[in-house]
Amino acid sequence: MCWPGSPTASRPAGLTWMWGPLGRALSGLPGADVLADCGRLGAHPQVGELIAEAELLVLFTRASLDHVAHLRERLAIVPKGPQLGVVVIADPRTYRASIDEVRRIVGGQAAFVAGLAHDPKGAELLRGQWGGRLDRSLLIRTARELAGRLSSQVRVP
Repeated sequence: MCWPGSPTASRPAGLTWMWGPLGRALSGLPGADVLADCGRLGAHPQVGELIAEAELLVLFTRASLDHVAHLRERLAIVPKGPQLGVVVIADPRTYRASIDEVRRIVGGQAAFVAGLAHDPKGAELLRGQWGGRLDRSLLIRTARELAGRLSSQVRVP
C-alpha cells in the first residue's frame, strides 16, 4: 500500500479527527505491513493516536548536528507505546562512526539505531539510470541490512 504524504506541514492540521481511526484501520489490516511517512504531521495530539497503533516507529535522521538536534526534540515528544528505532542516513566515508555517534546521543531512548547509506549513484540506479549493478550499490547493501533489522524487531503473527 502506498499513501503519499502531505507536501506541507499545515495540511494535516485540518485532518486531525481522522488520525486515530486511520491508525486503527491500518493496524487491523490482516497480513499487511504498512509504512507511513508521518514526517510532516507535526506534533498534534491526535497524531499520537495514529502512532500509538504502530508496532514499530522508525525515525530517520541525517548525521548532521542540526538533524540530530531535531531528532532529539522529536524523541522527547513521541508518544509512548510503539517500539522505537532510529535510522541514520550517513555518508559512506563516515558510515559506522556516524551511526555510533547518533547511538551515543540517543542513548536508551531507542530500541535500535541502524544506518542507511547516502548513495546518490545507487539512487540513480533505482530510478532506472544505467551504468552499474544495483545489487552491488552501497544503498542496496545497507537497505538489505536495515530490512533485516526491521524485520527482526516486529513480531510475526
